[in-house]
Amino acid sequence: MPAYSEVAIANMALGWLGANLITSLQDDSTEAKLMDANFFSIRDAVLEEVDWRFATARYSLVLSADKPEFEYANKFLIKENVLKVITVNENKYDWQREGEYILSDEAVCNIRCIVRIVSPALFTPLFVQALAARLAADLAMPLTQNRTLQGDMYALYKVKLTEAKSSDGQQGKSRKLRMRKLLQARSTSGNFFGPTV
Repeated sequence: MPAYSEVAIANMALGWLGANLITSLQDDSTEAKLMDANFFSIRDAVLEEVDWRFATARYSLVLSADKPEFEYANKFLIKENVLKVITVNENKYDWQREGEYILSDEAVCNIRCIVRIVSPALFTPLFVQALAARLAADLAMPLTQNRTLQGDMYALYKVKLTEAKSSDGQQGKSRKLRMRKLLQARSTSGNFFGPTV
């Protein structure tokens, strides 16, 4: 997989806008200053938008000594790098995220979540294109004052996001899907006890 950098992704976005390229996010140019001010929050937003396999992690959270005031029995502290919680205990029980905590009646809390990936070298190629398109869409007006170009870049972002999501979603197989197929095979294969007479 190619190794990407923040500057390379920023320059992909700037190239689509017809803007000047940069050598660093700390360059003394309007493009660099806007990228530096927006790159990291936009990266996190794109990571949060989809349940990316490459950004998925599993954690067992620590039970907090503090208890919720009402409704739930326990709360568990979420790690700082978690952008979005996907499942808690495989969603077998009721739970809710409130601020930096998961609230639940369970005594343990195992989560599957989307985490902040800070190294662009870990991004997939299609995610890089989606992120660059989102950067271009968000920075189109400050850099070009062209609303038509902004709309075009946002449409490009949606296309790139769909492509990246589709590719990312093919990297694994759901346990639930395997169980469903097994149950369907059993129900359509006839009588397990042989023919009746």
